Amino acid sequence: VVFFFSSRRRHTRCSGVSWARRCVQETDLIVIGGGSAGISSARQAAKFGQKVLVIEHKRLGGTCVNVGCVPKKIMFMGTSVMESVKELQRSYGLQNLSLIHI
Repeated sequence: VVFFFSSRRRHTRCSGVSWARRCVQETDLIVIGGGSAGISSARQAAKFGQKVLVIEHKRLGGTCVNVGCVPKKIMFMGTSVMESVKELQRSYGLQNLSLIHI
């Protein structure tokens, strides 16, 4: 999947061979990989008026944003909150509450 960034538009998704060829011909910078660093550099270059092409195999954002660090932190935080609630239930003598099932 190819994404085209420019200072005039946020981004355009180029799909198909003819669109991809046209995007490449109109490009000042090609970024391979749409992870955090790739998107950041593409946006920065677009702010300076450059036409930027980002080539990404899957979804924009990369591994950390889509399946790695961020989802892991969300699950960890949810588990921490649930553990705190369970501890508070025990401290206040509310062991038989059926509001939370873990």
